[in-house]
Amino acid sequence: MAAVRTLLKADQIFVYEGLPHPRDEPDLLGSEMKRVKPAEFLTERFYPEPHVAAAADVAFIHGVASRPGWFEAIGVRFCDGREEVGDIKFCLFHADYALEWTHEGKLRRMLLCFGCLEAIYFDQDVEVTSYTAVPLDLRDRLLQYRRHRPDSDAWPPAARTN
Repeated sequence: MAAVRTLLKADQIFVYEGLPHPRDEPDLLGSEMKRVKPAEFLTERFYPEPHVAAAADVAFIHGVASRPGWFEAIGVRFCDGREEVGDIKFCLFHADYALEWTHEGKLRRMLLCFGCLEAIYFDQDVEVTSYTAVPLDLRDRLLQYRRHRPDSDAWPPAARTN
């Protein structure tokens, strides 16, 4: 998708840390909501001060985004089965991090879930979900941008590798 591919042209990328998970860390989320006024993208909440991605990390993200099949909605990826509907177990998307960039004057964002490795791209015109967009090396690279989030037994979420 052309809109998502604009990430390859981003000279500067901002990285937002997600607030604690509302289901897995409700008490911690409550205390953080009292402490900070979060930024909100779609229905997800983030610490308001983004980090500017280092040049090496921008290049790394460009490399991930240029991989064949990187951002394609090819099927459902389940995580650790914390929620059940009938016989189906799934994780419910929670954005652990967000990437933000501008291309041709348009603000663009991607929300990333480290539990199910799903991502949501959106701008003012479109919203697209991918079940393949958070490879483990990207997850590991972005975890280096943790500055605000308190320690927790639930952090970082265990990602499925299959």
